[in-house]
Amino acid sequence: MKNSDQSLSVFLVDDDALFLTALKHRLREKFKSGIRISTFLNGESCLQHMIDKPDIVFLDYYLHPESSDYMNGLEVLKKIKRISDQTEVVMLSSVDKKEIISDSLNSGAYKYITKGETTGKHVHAAVKEIIHDSLAERNARENRKLNYIMAGVILLLGSIIAFAYLRYFAD
Repeated sequence: MKNSDQSLSVFLVDDDALFLTALKHRLREKFKSGIRISTFLNGESCLQHMIDKPDIVFLDYYLHPESSDYMNGLEVLKKIKRISDQTEVVMLSSVDKKEIISDSLNSGAYKYITKGETTGKHVHAAVKEIIHDSLAERNARENRKLNYIMAGVILLLGSIIAFAYLRYFAD
């Protein structure tokens, strides 16, 4: 995740332009200016922009299922994770099959959301959850770093005390 002074970068990938517009509107409404949203009608165009390292990608599982010229969402997910393993990918689909959900999660998806009346609510909740998890992870990393520094200081002080004892009090 970006620093708190930068906006969150989100990619929306779905072959349904109306769905993309609605989802983009929902996220802008909830997060105001704290979010930058890019939309893509296929996975290939999304992958071309992965150099931007988005924080989150919402990715439709079935992208152009009638055409073999396009990658499906699972193929795109795997490529995204190879390009930027820090980017969280949330799969979206109107299909609620355990095999598809399992394949998505095993391939690195953060979450799988089934499209329906409450999709916008679930997407909003997923963004908040990813932000929360990211902050918790950053805090844990900072705490580990402080623990290492403190351990080093304690070892250094112990060494100085041992040296002083041996030099001045050992005889």
